[in-house]
Amino acid sequence: MAEFFLSDVGLETVGEACARRGWAPKTLQNWIARGLIAACKVGSGRGFLLLRTADVDALVPPVREDGRGRPMTPRKPRKPKTLHAKEAAANQPAAARPRKARRGQG
Repeated sequence: MAEFFLSDVGLETVGEACARRGWAPKTLQNWIARGLIAACKVGSGRGFLLLRTADVDALVPPVREDGRGRPMTPRKPRKPKTLHAKEAAANQPAAARPRKARRGQG
């Protein structure tokens, strides 16, 4: 029996497609379930899904939407919080903090 690779016939698994395109496997599985890309289940039970490499390359990821159907906009980066003197001292490593004088010592 001749041995061949799936890539030789233009097929790939969900994991291979995601590794190549930088997507999360669950994301691609969701797109398959929504019908955005065709897949073929192979094997019994859980099996695995095969995709055509050309279909994966042609897929344009959908625009993410918020709960109201509007496109999501990227969040603005937050400004770093400025610490007051007491907070800054509390965030220092223990070795860098000045030690408190104990009772009875000088």
